[in-house]
Amino acid sequence: MKILFEKKSITNLLFPCFWIITMFLIYSGKQGIYYGVLLLLSLFLIVVLLIKDGRRIISKNYYMLFLFVMYYFIITLINGSLYSTFLVTTKYFSYAIIVIYLLRSTSNIKSSLMILKTFILFSSIYGIIEYLSSYNFMVNYVKISASEWIQVMNNLPSELYKPSSFFLHYNYFSYIAVVSFCISLNIKYSSKIMELLNKVILILVIIICQSRIVWISFSILLVFNYILFDRNKNSIIKKIFATTIIGSSIYFIATNLLGITFDVVSDRIRILTDRGLDDGSVGQRWGTLVRFKDYFLNNEFLGIFGNGYTGQMKYLKAYSYYDYYETADSMITIFLVETGIIGLILIVLAIINVFRLLNRRKTLDRMVILVLIATVIESFTIDFVANDVILTLFYFMLFIPNIEINKKCVGGEI
Repeated sequence: MKILFEKKSITNLLFPCFWIITMFLIYSGKQGIYYGVLLLLSLFLIVVLLIKDGRRIISKNYYMLFLFVMYYFIITLINGSLYSTFLVTTKYFSYAIIVIYLLRSTSNIKSSLMILKTFILFSSIYGIIEYLSSYNFMVNYVKISASEWIQVMNNLPSELYKPSSFFLHYNYFSYIAVVSFCISLNIKYSSKIMELLNKVILILVIIICQSRIVWISFSILLVFNYILFDRNKNSIIKKIFATTIIGSSIYFIATNLLGITFDVVSDRIRILTDRGLDDGSVGQRWGTLVRFKDYFLNNEFLGIFGNGYTGQMKYLKAYSYYDYYETADSMITIFLVETGIIGLILIVLAIINVFRLLNRRKTLDRMVILVLIATVIESFTIDFVANDVILTLFYFMLFIPNIEINKKCVGGEI
């Protein structure tokens, strides 16, 4: 029985280990070989899943999502290169199948989430140290183009520095912190002090990264958390007390140790109203998205059906708000350009179907609801597919409800 227990416990490490291995191999510049291995592995695993479970691999609520992936693949095959088809297959199919298999092989998903939460806590501590030193040592280990961004940040004065920790960009780092906060709202450390410290650190990371879209999404998900899940009037005094403690701690640390004042935060927000599209970040995201109207008028066929994976690069050459940008930095723009209006409708319907699957009375479903809310909001100004580490974590969160439906946990709750 002890050996059986140990084997089951080891399965909780499957996805965290896969996540870290993905991080190491992608950052080291070995993504070409890695993608080939992932494609072959996913094809093998889907055969294993079909033999073992047949039609029960995914819930019917996910059918629309896989229809979107199939559509993306066909459009890319028609309009793109073989390499683009290979990439879209790896990112949207191979990763998803592997994550589903790892989830189905995990004996206790909550334990796996706790491992992820702890790893993110340590990476957040490193991110705060990085912020204080205005230097990210990852620049010495990252061999892909993202290292150029880290180098740029390392050369900036401390007052302009934004940390990225192990995740290559401050937008990704702050998104990871939001996901971990969603986990923490539903899966807590046994020590209340440890849990309090964890939340304080995550909120500090969200603040010092200075990503405005993440600030907006984080504020909205807190409101949703209260409205949907956290309306117990009997504990309101405890909540007010805990909020006061957390808020006071964050204010003290941010202003006295990290140098983040209210003026810094307000300046980041005020730029949105003062400069509008003249702000590089806002102009590239929203300005480039708005120009899809001109693109559609000039290319109705492509506007409706899309031009396939990596098609955003062709779009940006003519319709980018700023000439020097090579990425749209927005999943909405990317889906609209690469899969057209049809693809965007499919992905919207797919997300709605996943939301319909979720039950707010279940702990893990509550967590997934909050993660999806944050992800949908942040997709307007963040390209999640560009970072495989972020993408695989999102898949892990996305497919948890599917596993809850199709798998009965032996000896306890999933």
